[in-house]
Amino acid sequence: MALIQNAKTFPDVNGMTKLGSSHSSSATGTNIINNIFSDTFNSYFFHLECLLATSGQQPIMQFVDSGGNIISAGNYYYAYEGRDQGSNDESGAEAGASGFKFGPTGNGRVVTVHGFISSPTSGNDNAKKCTWIVAGFDASNNALWRSGAGFYTASADYTGINIMSTSGNLSQHALQVYGIRESLKMGGY
Repeated sequence: MALIQNAKTFPDVNGMTKLGSSHSSSATGTNIINNIFSDTFNSYFFHLECLLATSGQQPIMQFVDSGGNIISAGNYYYAYEGRDQGSNDESGAEAGASGFKFGPTGNGRVVTVHGFISSPTSGNDNAKKCTWIVAGFDASNNALWRSGAGFYTASADYTGINIMSTSGNLSQHALQVYGIRESLKMGGY
């Protein structure tokens, strides 16, 4: 079976495989989904919806090792930019951070993050990458969007992720992670 789109034929590869999820309707500090990354897939998609308990804080993603340890060492590098409904720039960057920070948001409003993770099991430095798009609200309740990207510098293999707030809790959250079928590794990474 093939998908016909714009007069081109694409093979049906069944897209993605759901690997894990986490959800809570009450406050949580850490939200780990482990044993989801392997050499079966090179690329992963995640979908996060959350409410932050404290205004001005940021949803943050960190890698988790096979022992369930959250990796918060300062090896995360990222940048993001965007705009709010008042045409104000929304941007940030950090080198040597404790995780990929998706940008500050207001509390009491849903934040949605769609993102991709590449090569979490690569044993090579700088090969682990994350890209994301955020739809949410700032502390003044202005609608906003952001896009960002980052990389992780250590060479260890990681098997999961943790989602949390930079300070305080997530009041509620829903997180799903999918492996992208037939995602290829570049150059053997």
